Amino acid sequence: MLFWFLMLTCCAAVMVLGRSDGRIAVGMILIAVLLTDIAQHANMSWRSVNLGVMFFDVLLFIGLLCLMLKSACSWPIWMAASQSLAVEGHFATLLISQFDPKIYAAVTAGSSLICLFCMTVGVCLDHRAHKKPGLAQRRS
Repeated sequence: MLFWFLMLTCCAAVMVLGRSDGRIAVGMILIAVLLTDIAQHANMSWRSVNLGVMFFDVLLFIGLLCLMLKSACSWPIWMAASQSLAVEGHFATLLISQFDPKIYAAVTAGSSLICLFCMTVGVCLDHRAHKKPGLAQRRS
């Protein structure tokens, strides 16, 4: 429940304060979270690679890379970097025969919190920078 509260609060803040890049990121996050939740409930075990969750994490990573490449903001870079931790966690468990399921779950889930944090802080900083007189004109 705490993750859902944090996720919805961050997404609401970005929808209010963010511009188009923020809204695109929120859309990707919401879709990925819903699909990942469905995939996670289909396979509740973290003792092996959760292929459904891995698939949606990879898709989100690709989407964030595309956003990063088209955006003039720097926060999508940090979102893509944090999402890469989840993807790397999935691929690492494919290569390692024995791993701690708690660490696997923590790496893949923890990176989503970092991703939300990067998005929210980045959008808030962009919003604050654009409110300062003269800065928005120079960046345009």
